[in-house]
Amino acid sequence: MRYQGKIVEWNDAKAFGFVLPNAGGRKIFVHLNEFSNRSKRPQVGTLITFEIGLDASRRSCAVNAEMVESRRAIKAVQQMREAREGRSTLSVWLAGAWVLSVITMTIASRYPWKALAIWFAINVVTFALYAADKAAAKRGGWRTPEAHLHLLALVGGWPAAACAQRFFRHKTSKETFRATYWLTVIANIGGMLWFSTSSGRSFLGTLD
Repeated sequence: MRYQGKIVEWNDAKAFGFVLPNAGGRKIFVHLNEFSNRSKRPQVGTLITFEIGLDASRRSCAVNAEMVESRRAIKAVQQMREAREGRSTLSVWLAGAWVLSVITMTIASRYPWKALAIWFAINVVTFALYAADKAAAKRGGWRTPEAHLHLLALVGGWPAAACAQRFFRHKTSKETFRATYWLTVIANIGGMLWFSTSSGRSFLGTLD
């Protein structure tokens, strides 16, 4: 998978530097030899696309890098952006449909109103944590652990997570995160549907 990023450090004498992925996270080492076109040397601020590999010490590094100035790289950036936006739009539509379903089932007495209030609060917290994590990524501050974001999605906060990912353009390009996110969506929907059955409602009744 290809990523986008910006060169934030560059030592031209030693022909290496560091790229900061647009999706956030730690800066990644990149060597000039990894660029397909070395006639123009990168500098701080240069936008690139790249893949992530491992060096001899098993540390992450950028490989198969291209500067965005090239026509092929620009096309790759556009394709990645369109693909991410398409997935994000689908997530938001699914989230909206699920919110309406939960409210409808609550009105139909499938869920207690107390559970709806807790579910709503979880989504508010989830959206706030995504906003805080995006701000931290921009300023290089303390990041919210991905496990916390996944846990909130699992217990019902995934609709807010979908909206936050779309609104803040955050956590939309890291494939491992996206895969885990969708697993939490499936698990939560399955659990919520079970709670709407007579057995699930009986279980919820024991918690009162």
